[in-house]
Formats: sequence, C-alpha cells, structure tokens
Amino acid sequence: MKLIKMGLLIALSAMLTACGGIAAYMDTSDEKLKGQGVTLSETVKTKDLYGAWMFSTDDKDPDDIMLIFAFYTDHTGLAYGLDVNRKTKAEHMSAEYFTWKLDETNKELHSVIFKQVDRKGDKRTEKTVNERDTHKVGLYRLDNQKFAITLDNKSQRMIFFRMPNETYNDFIKLRPDLPKLK
Repeated sequence: MKLIKMGLLIALSAMLTACGGIAAYMDTSDEKLKGQGVTLSETVKTKDLYGAWMFSTDDKDPDDIMLIFAFYTDHTGLAYGLDVNRKTKAEHMSAEYFTWKLDETNKELHSVIFKQVDRKGDKRTEKTVNERDTHKVGLYRLDNQKFAITLDNKSQRMIFFRMPNETYNDFIKLRPDLPKLK
C-alpha cells in the first residue's frame, strides 16, 4: 500500500514530464486520442494485463524514479519502485508482492498484497501483510497494440506504459530476487 501511495504522488507530480509527450495523450478527449491512433478499450481481459508496465520520471527531475507493475500468468504480481536522488545517489527501493484477479465485467482489479520489502541504502526490511485493494482498470491501445493502463481507486490514479517482456527480463538480471516474465 505504501508503494501504491508513493506511486500516486509520483504519477501526479511527474506524469506530464515522463516519457516525453506521451503523457499528454492521457489528458485529452477520446475523440482527439482516436485521431492519433490511441483508443480506450471498451473491454479489458485478464490476458491484457499479463506482462510489465512502467512509469519513470523525466531526466530533469531531481529524483530518478521508476515504478514497475508486473502481472504474472499465475496471478501473482509485483509492484517495484526505485527512487535514486540524482545528486546524492541515495537509493530507496520498495517492492510489494501480491495476488490478483481481474473482474472483466466491471473492469476491476482485486489484489491482496502479501509481502512488502523496503530498502534504503544498506538497511532492508521485509514484512508479511494481508492488504486488499481494488482498482478500476483502463486499457489504452496505440494502433491496436497494448500501450498503457490506468489504475484508479478511491485515493489515486496511476498511469503505466507497456514495457516489453524482454526489457523487463533484462532489467531484473541486476535484481535476481525479482521474478522473470515468461
């Protein structure tokens, strides 16, 4: 939950500068989006979520922040956040491991976080939790390919862009404690 709340603050404050002009797509009308090849899917299927989705801050931001949501085919998932101060190089990593199920009819993602890991510098903490959460899910397509998802709940809205599985698997080579995508 702490990682998701951090995601809200990051997403709201930095989304306009993240990923160049891509975020501007998400702040326009559906009609304008259609003219640029971006559409909001009327349906969201479970298989649409499989894989990795990411957000990162612009190079001008004082903190280099990356958030990754990975949805595995066994219905477990990972919410991974890495925040590195560009000046001091101080690093803060958070990871939440969860189970999930998509209610396709209502476009609702139901999750239960079962483990949280937090690392600041050399100090690492890990705890077992049982936190339930529900998010409304929106799926955006660019030229009919999965492009971005929105996750909305009572307190936040997050936007994540599709991350190719190969890119995710290359990234986690440096983090052997994180599960691979198939």
